[in-house]
Order: sequence, then C-alpha cells, then structure tokens
Amino acid sequence: MSDEQTLLIEAADRQFGDLAAKRSAPFAERWSPIEEAGFPLLLVPEADGGFGGRWVDAFAVLRLAGYHALAAPLGEAVVAAWLINRCGLAAPEGLTTLAVRIEGAVDGGRFTGTVSGVPWGREAGN
Repeated sequence: MSDEQTLLIEAADRQFGDLAAKRSAPFAERWSPIEEAGFPLLLVPEADGGFGGRWVDAFAVLRLAGYHALAAPLGEAVVAAWLINRCGLAAPEGLTTLAVRIEGAVDGGRFTGTVSGVPWGREAGN
C-alpha cells in the first residue's frame, strides 16, 4: 500500500467514524464534509479537479463507508462523477447520483422523459 493510499484510508476512516454519530442530522450536514474532502471525485483525474485515484482506492474508501454504515450515497456519487468525467463533462455542484430506470428520448441535447429508481434522488441537485 502506498503512503498516499494509507493517508486516504486514514482520512476516510476518521471522517466516516465522526459522521456515524450524525446519522439523524439533516442530509446536507452529513454530505458537506464528504464533498469538501473530495471523496465523490475519487476517480476523477487530478487535471480535472479530482483526486486521481484508482478503483482500488475507491474500493478501500467505500469499504470503510460500509463499515461505518455511512448514511450517504458515496458509492453512487463516485461512479456518477467518474462517468460524467469519462463523457468529457464537468461535474455539477452538489450530490450527483445514478438512475436505475430511464424512459424518454434525447432531442437536440435535451432529455425529455422520466427517471426513476434514483438513490437519494430527493437530495440530488442534478
């Protein structure tokens, strides 16, 4: 394990442990420290404003999120940010998550339809 990965794991363990005591706090109060620490951008290259981590780093961090029963959609946010970056787009502000079902069409770059099965969809900004 590299020194960087050790520091990442220690930071995640410490922060997720602290957040475990705030499970009943409003979502924004629990999500802000996670976002500020840059965990959702774990797989986004540094050149694009992310952490520049690898999948093994994401696995280690997400394992700790599960261990601490983190009440936040970190896994979804990490994968969504990675997908957005791979598409050449800039990540929007706030929580970005994934949709399980999409019905509709894209016309002229605009989506019209319905999206359902969105983990933490009520909290997502985009």
